[in-house]
Amino acid sequence: AVVVVNTGGSGGLGRPSLSVGAQVRAELALGRPGGVENKWYDADLNERGWKSVRMGSDSAFGDSALTWYRMSFSLPEPEKGVWVPWHVKLKAKGNGFIYLNGHFVGRYWEAGPQFRFFLPECWLRFGTDQTNQLTVSLRPLGKEVSIESAVVEPYREFAEQR
Repeated sequence: AVVVVNTGGSGGLGRPSLSVGAQVRAELALGRPGGVENKWYDADLNERGWKSVRMGSDSAFGDSALTWYRMSFSLPEPEKGVWVPWHVKLKAKGNGFIYLNGHFVGRYWEAGPQFRFFLPECWLRFGTDQTNQLTVSLRPLGKEVSIESAVVEPYREFAEQR
């Protein structure tokens, strides 16, 4: 439940109001992160110019408001007659959003409680010649932001023989 008290005119949770000298659309005035505008979550993004970092190392971008990470992985071809769901087990410093091959998977909150995220089969690419892209955008809670670990593994307990 949310309680909003607004004594200053139009505005509130569903209708932002800005104090400016001319009429502007709120979404243009507020802007969008560059990574969203440039679709840094897209599976086929050209990563030229991106810097490689080791897992567990703090962001090399100092006081950045939002840091983007991309990780690649391959999965084996599915075994005939067996269905195996996949997930990523993520541990990071910061809060943000997770994308798989250009599709939004969920939000990551450092405080948890969720650290395992289901990876829908329809968005996965299978085969050793196929690459999957996991993209995570994080904003720092303190001074540090980093991916501590990211492990893609099957949900063995939910596998089915079909």
